[in-house]
Amino acid sequence: MECELVKGFEGLGADGIAAEEVRTVFLTLPRGVLLSAMPDLALILMLTVSLLVPLPLLAAERLTESYRPSVDGVPVTLMKDNPLTLALGGRLLDLDVWAVQALRWDDNIYQSAALRTKDLIRTAGAGFKLAGEERGLWKLRLEGQLEYHSFTDHPCHNGAEGYLRSQISAQLSPAMGLRLAVAAERRYDTMRHEQSISPVDRCSVSGGLALRPSPYAGIEAGYRCSVQRHDISRMGRQDYDEHTLTLRPYHELSPYTTLYALASLSQNLPCTDWNGASLASSLLLGLQWAFYDAARVFVELGVMHMSFEEGGQSADTGGVTRPVLRMGAELALGHAWATGLELSSLPAVGAVSSNAVGSRWIDRTQCEAFLCYASGEGRFMARISPFFRRGKPSCDAGWREYGFMLGLCWGLATWCSASVRWRCFVIDYSDQRPYSRNQITIGLGVAF
Repeated sequence: MECELVKGFEGLGADGIAAEEVRTVFLTLPRGVLLSAMPDLALILMLTVSLLVPLPLLAAERLTESYRPSVDGVPVTLMKDNPLTLALGGRLLDLDVWAVQALRWDDNIYQSAALRTKDLIRTAGAGFKLAGEERGLWKLRLEGQLEYHSFTDHPCHNGAEGYLRSQISAQLSPAMGLRLAVAAERRYDTMRHEQSISPVDRCSVSGGLALRPSPYAGIEAGYRCSVQRHDISRMGRQDYDEHTLTLRPYHELSPYTTLYALASLSQNLPCTDWNGASLASSLLLGLQWAFYDAARVFVELGVMHMSFEEGGQSADTGGVTRPVLRMGAELALGHAWATGLELSSLPAVGAVSSNAVGSRWIDRTQCEAFLCYASGEGRFMARISPFFRRGKPSCDAGWREYGFMLGLCWGLATWCSASVRWRCFVIDYSDQRPYSRNQITIGLGVAF
């Protein structure tokens, strides 16, 4: 029996901390078993811009690629055989179109202790995905989404977010494959100590070559060019251009166990003189054990060396070497329950990390767990995920962030789903009093 791909909730990350989105994926397995996983960050490196570190954080391969669109955290269940796909002639081309209406209450829209402000935000969004495949020859994927946010009490922050992503891959031979991806997106960010919500634009172009000379071993090489730009000058310190080369050899020790390495070389070129250019090189060794779609365990250990050119406003000079560690496990419990835990300690270049623009580098520690339940072939889903994050810049104030996300989703029909999500977290800076933020979102999504 093939796995039915169903996705879960997309939680909003603390933009003032990491300027990233926290995405959660529900994976419905045979007989209703669920697994939850962060999306394959190797895929994210092909589709979008990595803001935090110059190496892919997840070199381990996920059990199954899964997909579900989300508008302002509201998931949309796509139809298996929708009328648009059938009109295109079946499964060679698969076209999905969706729309979402959401209402979000936020008790701290500026993520601030001194400027704590509440508001009710209405979001209307729509998107599409066109995917095509001829097995063993090529794959094509084009996806776009646009959403508009309307603030009830602060209409000056009204604005649109969206993205457009494309990816194509070709299998030149049984032992060689190529891929190319282009992405562009606009998201809104909140700057610490500023009563402002401003857009940030990110674009990336990437390509890769995969060689598999034997059934048990292979190597993957990739290149990515990415840029980030803010609309206001105060946040321009985080604008940059980045070029990254990666090399990933791997060897399958058994049908369930894979040993791999990941080497990365990244050059970061800030767009202002606040920080000088940096060069980061890393080497990561990893081991993954996966038993079909029922369990997965992985460990990744390595080092990253970052060197910095003279110049800029930061007090850090020279170079630094930091450890890299990631480990995690996922386990299906019976037919409807699943749980997992992930720990990581990851360095980053400060110029591309929010609230670390006065430092050349930053250490980040993260722990996240989850417990999820699904019944009725994914018609009802529930998930809770507590998390803890810690950031220690080389010069700026450090912080801690902890909280949880609780999400519920009901499939009202094959083409319609409703969801409720509550995200609550506390941020504690070392140089100011802590503050909390609650976000409660209800939404309705339809697919065509």
